[in-house]
Amino acid sequence: MRRTIPPDNGGQSIRAITLASSNIDDDSRKVYWLITGLALLVLVIACANLASVQLARAFSRGHEMAVRAALGAGRFTLMRPLLTESFLLSAIGGSGGVLLAYWTNRVITVLSPGSDAIPLDARVIAFSVVAALVTALFFGLAPAWLASRISTADALKDGTRGSTGSRTQRRLKSLLVVGQLALALVLVSAAVSFGVAVQQSLQRDFGWKPGRLITGSVSLPYALFKDAAGEREFTRSFQTKVGQIPGVTRVSVAHWVPIFDYFSPEKMFVEGEAPSAPGHEPIAVTNSIDANFLGILDIPLKEGRNFPPDVKADSPPLVIVNETAARRFWPGRSPLGKRVRFAADAPWAEIIGVAGDVRMAANVGQPVSRLQVYRALNQAPDRYYSFIVESALPIDSLEKPIRKAISDIHVDIMVQQLGRIDQILRSALSGNNFMIVTLSAFALVGLLISLIGLYGVMMQLTVQRIREIGVRLAIGADQFAIVRLILVQGAWLIAGGLMVGLGGVFAVNHLYRQTMPELQLPGASSQIGIAAALTLVGLLACYLPARRASRVDPAIVLRAE
Repeated sequence: MRRTIPPDNGGQSIRAITLASSNIDDDSRKVYWLITGLALLVLVIACANLASVQLARAFSRGHEMAVRAALGAGRFTLMRPLLTESFLLSAIGGSGGVLLAYWTNRVITVLSPGSDAIPLDARVIAFSVVAALVTALFFGLAPAWLASRISTADALKDGTRGSTGSRTQRRLKSLLVVGQLALALVLVSAAVSFGVAVQQSLQRDFGWKPGRLITGSVSLPYALFKDAAGEREFTRSFQTKVGQIPGVTRVSVAHWVPIFDYFSPEKMFVEGEAPSAPGHEPIAVTNSIDANFLGILDIPLKEGRNFPPDVKADSPPLVIVNETAARRFWPGRSPLGKRVRFAADAPWAEIIGVAGDVRMAANVGQPVSRLQVYRALNQAPDRYYSFIVESALPIDSLEKPIRKAISDIHVDIMVQQLGRIDQILRSALSGNNFMIVTLSAFALVGLLISLIGLYGVMMQLTVQRIREIGVRLAIGADQFAIVRLILVQGAWLIAGGLMVGLGGVFAVNHLYRQTMPELQLPGASSQIGIAAALTLVGLLACYLPARRASRVDPAIVLRAE
């Protein structure tokens, strides 16, 4: 084809891919990786939490480690019991996770009978085994290595304080908590941002109004409609018969309705423009429409006129372009009277109007092209048609009359996707609800684990300062001062987590905008609200150990000292 017709095919090539991957575009693939990445964040939060627990357990066994080291145990011998515990925890948790995944898949199948099965095959099991091993190393290796480095002399001394190991332990615990809170902020922000954006997606400006319009599609069999004349006759018969149904006020026939996309990209040549290099021509999506299309969808005509109802098939071609095309090729000028065509040897078509830009209501991804061109249906017929019916009657009372009107034209023509446009939109976007539930579950689990980790670390830090707290109480400090002391320490950790997490929030929102540019994400006020809520919940987790510490008896503490 490149050799035979180089002007049209010079820049084209063939790429062979698997059938499975052909059903997933790049935007969908990015979304799947995003969900996987957010699930991984939950796993990392859990690992960080367990690392903190293992660290506390390791340093609580400091005296035992010191005795072992004094008797000649090597570094690996000291680390082996802690690593064994980590691998055992990971194996039990991994097995429980696979079992929970199996139950979850069964629930999804029951709740969504039409959804595809999600099998736990050998690849998933293998991934689970590898993930369990990697996570065991992740949250077990660092605590074991730090515990094996405890100073033998210091650990064997009773009452040792302020050792290097203790400082390292506190520092590492603080870093783990900051990391957990940062990842929790990313998860909560990702779930809230996507949920709000999806809920608002049906309220955004499409450039047209679905209203209570009814739509459907038909595909004309080749054996029955062998030429363009037969296709034109079908559209005329359809408009007449459906328009005669009681309660129907307007009828329109077009190639596409702006719900999913205009699936007809074509190279666009503009008269007077320098020719583009082969394969780099501007691409426009085209749609063949009748004279009622713009009016029934309330698409504004910004300039010029609509197609005449009686446009002849053999008259000079007419087109209407959208505002984006007008701004691109004729900035500051009127495109009326200018001409375009969609093949090097095709006749020129005169521009008679400029219509407003429309968005594909159920498509939140990147459109094929922002350039939209409308042709007169009578001059560019096709075998696939979408129709729009305006009526105040419910769809239930119109479905049978519409199907009968089409079967009266020919019994072999089948109506597909018949329904109200707003209901079709909700159904098309319903898959996002599952993603909202999934992200919300990730956010809830991640936030809960992070708060447990924050509570545990603050409890341990408070216990380590119990002697200092006893002295402060003994010399006259009140309970409020002790609570404030602990809360300030926790507030620094929360602030650190929020600062680090803001970078992750920005990255996730950037990925949202790349893969789903039509979704309108909530603004900065939403992120500030999420951060404030996380701060309040985090301070509550710090308040519980602080309140407990403020009620200790200084006499008992100092007697133990």
